[in-house]
Amino acid sequence: MHSPSFASRWPRRKTYSIAVGLTIATILLVLCYRAPSISLRGIAMKTSADDLYNTPHSNFFQTVKSSTKSSQTNPSSSPAYDLPPGVFELIRPHVTSITAKNFTSRTGKVYQLPEAPRFTKPMRNQILILDVESRDIGGPGGLLDDGTPSTDDLQGLTLGRLNHYMFAKLHGYDYQLVQLPVDPTLHGTWNKVPAMREAIKHYEYVVFMDGDAIFTHPHLPLEWLLNYWGVSDNTTMALAEDPSDPFFLNVKRLDINLNTGFVIAHQTPRSEEFFEAWMTCPDETRYPGCGMWKLTHTHEQAVVNEYLRYDYPEEIQILPCTEANRYPNSGDCEGEFISHYWPFKDMIPAGAKEVMAQYFWPPLQKAYSHDRDNIVIAMDAPAKEEDTHDTKKPDAEARHTA
Repeated sequence: MHSPSFASRWPRRKTYSIAVGLTIATILLVLCYRAPSISLRGIAMKTSADDLYNTPHSNFFQTVKSSTKSSQTNPSSSPAYDLPPGVFELIRPHVTSITAKNFTSRTGKVYQLPEAPRFTKPMRNQILILDVESRDIGGPGGLLDDGTPSTDDLQGLTLGRLNHYMFAKLHGYDYQLVQLPVDPTLHGTWNKVPAMREAIKHYEYVVFMDGDAIFTHPHLPLEWLLNYWGVSDNTTMALAEDPSDPFFLNVKRLDINLNTGFVIAHQTPRSEEFFEAWMTCPDETRYPGCGMWKLTHTHEQAVVNEYLRYDYPEEIQILPCTEANRYPNSGDCEGEFISHYWPFKDMIPAGAKEVMAQYFWPPLQKAYSHDRDNIVIAMDAPAKEEDTHDTKKPDAEARHTA
């Protein structure tokens, strides 16, 4: 029960002000929650097919970029402001400089930058890490699971997307997951194309990754990789080769196919034309016969391998398979920088856990070794007793002989 003295000191005008403020806040929250463009969680952007498929000049990503930029310029915020406590502190000691001359991968291989690296300063929100999905990302073990799932309960694709999200937040890049509705006329993997087409209008670089692809070394900045791979001003899209195996050979062209599970898109004078050609290929206006790839494997990836890589040879940069495809110990490519777990998506959890383990077990072992004088007690082995029988036997034998 409120005391009379407290009530007397509480002005009625202030009560009305609070009531009006709460009403306005409630209305704004409802409007934000019902808005189709972005989730309150800051992860999932929801949009209709018209927004990305049929609106060539959408300000969809521009709005998101401007809102993200304003938060990152806040002096009280850091690039990792959205990460849970402890994650940034765990990985921060390992973060590699953009201009580091050498980098040693988990396999022990040493990679070196060129003499004069092109990128020397962080690009932060000029880079977008992009996920695209048509399937449900809620439910048990999903990205939007409101429960408290254990690590074993998290879906493989959830762990893959969390890897992308963590990578973006560690280095101050923008991150978005775009949810598109299912289009029955196109296979689901086509969704990456319109999403990248719109995003690249508002970002210098857009990195798209399948849910079964992860950053093998999240502490290694994208700028370092751009330097190492020598991505040029003319590169509109960089992506990796598939393994050097006849199964992945384009029999018409006799080239190993390229894989669109990891794509670095770059805003260039021809980027809009490039992505428009990719997106409209199934219409067969420019490429007769391309309609077959709407639903036929390998869908949008086949368009790159059948048409775009030959019509835009200067705009496409091919990355080595062992550096940006497959996964460690796969028998062909090692996924040194990007691990791509196709077609074995059940291996994603183990791969994602191994990525995080590199920041825990080696430093812990180093700390243990450093503390050896305080925790390791080395006991001397007991002295061995002499065998009197054996030592006296030669003397006895000598006397007997004498």
